[in-house]
Amino acid sequence: NTRANSMNQLRNDQDLMVSSRVNEINSAASRIAELNKEIARVFATGEQPNDMLDERDILLDRLSELAGATSHVQQNGQVIVSISGHMLVTGNETISLRTVPDATNDNLLSIEWASGQPFESNHGELKGLLTARDEIIPAQLNGLNQLAVELRDEINAIHQTGYGLDGSTGIGFFSGD
Repeated sequence: NTRANSMNQLRNDQDLMVSSRVNEINSAASRIAELNKEIARVFATGEQPNDMLDERDILLDRLSELAGATSHVQQNGQVIVSISGHMLVTGNETISLRTVPDATNDNLLSIEWASGQPFESNHGELKGLLTARDEIIPAQLNGLNQLAVELRDEINAIHQTGYGLDGSTGIGFFSGD
């Protein structure tokens, strides 16, 4: 029970981290959109916005770590950012992500685009968190449940061969599922 409770708490913690990473993605995307606008303005004057380009590169690297985001630099200096083929930043516009409770997954959060399309990422921290929360931890919990059932059944089989104080036989020690 202690192990199962720990695993369930870990799963809830993973869910909080999913929410945090989605917020971080949205924040980075918004900042990149702002930088895109300023970079295009500075390029138009013939200047080089090196500090802004460096800041944007750091944000792009972080988006790549978080969700496998890719970017393409346009002629005006702005970047287009996408995750699994879905646009996140285009010019100075963003398409944000949101989290919603998923009734089919213990009301843990699912991720979708602002348009309601499901979010899919095959790379990055977010993919790792979702895999741990939705596949690895449930598999571990299932293993614990199977162990408990086998332990119950084996002990009951042995216990049922004995005699109670009143001479009764065939009584299991554990009950439940």
